[in-house]
Amino acid sequence: MPKAKLLIKVAKQSIGITEGTQMAQHEIATLLRQYRLLESEIESVNNQLAEMAKTTMEYDLLASVPGLGDATIVDLLSIPYVESNQWWYCVVNY
Repeated sequence: MPKAKLLIKVAKQSIGITEGTQMAQHEIATLLRQYRLLESEIESVNNQLAEMAKTTMEYDLLASVPGLGDATIVDLLSIPYVESNQWWYCVVNY
């Protein structure tokens, strides 16, 4: 039997074939679990931020603008305050 064919035959029975695939599947499953956990944590933080934003005086005004949802309002409210609320003046008079 030629060496190449023998090598292919032996490789098909190699330990790395099945174990490598199993480990890759395990790694993918682990990464998916981590991704779903992070996704859940991000959603939780976003919900908490939206609830906090609803307690501000500016929320009702921003929520009255068509097309502005909680995520955008949270982004706008996260802009740091400056003297005399100049950032708010810029947002309102944009």
